[in-house]
Amino acid sequence: MRKRFAELTVLDQHEIAPELFHARFQLPEDNENAVSDSDNSREVPSFLPGNFLMLRCEPADPYRLMRPMSVLAFDRAARTIDILYSTVGDQTRRLSLAPPGTRLPAVFPLGNHFDIPQEKSTLIVLVAGGVGLPPLLFLASHLGEHGFQRPALFVGARDDSQLARGFIERWSADSHFATDDGSQGFRGTVVDHLEAEGVLAGAWVYACGPRAMLRRLQGLFDAVAPARCQVSLEEMMACGTGACYGCAVGSDAQGMEAHQLVCRDGPVFELAQVRFD
Repeated sequence: MRKRFAELTVLDQHEIAPELFHARFQLPEDNENAVSDSDNSREVPSFLPGNFLMLRCEPADPYRLMRPMSVLAFDRAARTIDILYSTVGDQTRRLSLAPPGTRLPAVFPLGNHFDIPQEKSTLIVLVAGGVGLPPLLFLASHLGEHGFQRPALFVGARDDSQLARGFIERWSADSHFATDDGSQGFRGTVVDHLEAEGVLAGAWVYACGPRAMLRRLQGLFDAVAPARCQVSLEEMMACGTGACYGCAVGSDAQGMEAHQLVCRDGPVFELAQVRFD
């Protein structure tokens, strides 16, 4: 994949739930001020569901590490990239205060992407927990644009205030909600909800969320076998390019124990091959 280093311009951002922000960025025209590892720096980059970017949240502080951000949406004609992020630390809080016109250094596109089935009538289930929504909403849009039936999207949160339900329901998916306290939808975790609904058998499943959620989902497959399950893993990253080895995860690829890097080998993996111990 051809990577770029360029400054993205903040077009707009707003809070859609407590400490959860939706931001839209403009790519530079003709990749102005961009450096590419290809010979054609004017080519508009391409993003697919699962790809991510590394973004510097504070342009005035070049010594801060960039932060990994999953791509929520990409408009090739308008040259815009959308992300969804949570203000979990100092850098993301600074990002949330960046006004329109702010230029932020970024490296993109990074990572691999979700595979999609050949048969457009395939039952597809998306499972999101925490801040795992962006790659799955991007995937839902991508599937709709390519003629697939609407996927079932299961979203879990602590309570109703964390769901951003109005935002989620604008996307091309049939949404189902679970909250720990029962304030919206199913009372319990999103994996409890999936188990109660019995929708996984024979489906193509895509998931993104906390390790605890993915571990429980993996355990559920011992009793209910989906056709396939791919997950986008969330890990702390320092470089995003495989240089620092800070995002290693255990893997049982082809039955042999191994470690893979989320930034270089992922972030999308087959759930059956991920080790969470």
